[in-house]
Amino acid sequence: MTEVQRPGLAPPSAPPGADGARTWRCFVATWPPPEICDALARAPRPPLARARWSEPEQWHVTLRFLGDVPVGDVAALAARLAARPWPGGVVARGGPATRFLGEGLLIWPVEGLAELAAAVAEATRGTGEPPTRPFLGHITLARARRGYDLRRQHHLLSPLDATWAVTSIALVRSRLAPAGATYTTLVQVGLAP
Repeated sequence: MTEVQRPGLAPPSAPPGADGARTWRCFVATWPPPEICDALARAPRPPLARARWSEPEQWHVTLRFLGDVPVGDVAALAARLAARPWPGGVVARGGPATRFLGEGLLIWPVEGLAELAAAVAEATRGTGEPPTRPFLGHITLARARRGYDLRRQHHLLSPLDATWAVTSIALVRSRLAPAGATYTTLVQVGLAP
């Protein structure tokens, strides 16, 4: 299994399972390219008293959330993803503006990934938690503390419309912390050209 860190994250301190964890919180995602992250970073980010902005190294589109995966199953899952032929010509369309998702999230909606998400769901069938809701492509930009309705903050909404070619997907480990989640890419798989 190849571990690739997102920019700004420390390398893992131990091999899979050596940290004592029986399960790893995992998801399959695609990372936006640097020019998309740069565009998102230029959007206004005023101070938030009861919410937290996500950082550029956290920006991704989750194609399938797996939840807790037994550590012993992670290598086989990574190999299964790496061995599968993936479609090419996938184009993601973000925007046309940020919006709220429920009361606690500010997101940038991303379309064009439903077929890729369905292929990921098929490839990961039987692993992790079964999906509980339909796929909704998005990048989370801000997350409110429990009980705070972020939708009152209309000044956070901003226009942003962009497209990019999706060239890979990644199996990612997520570690939750009070300051925000950190992500480790366990395997990155290229899509067909």
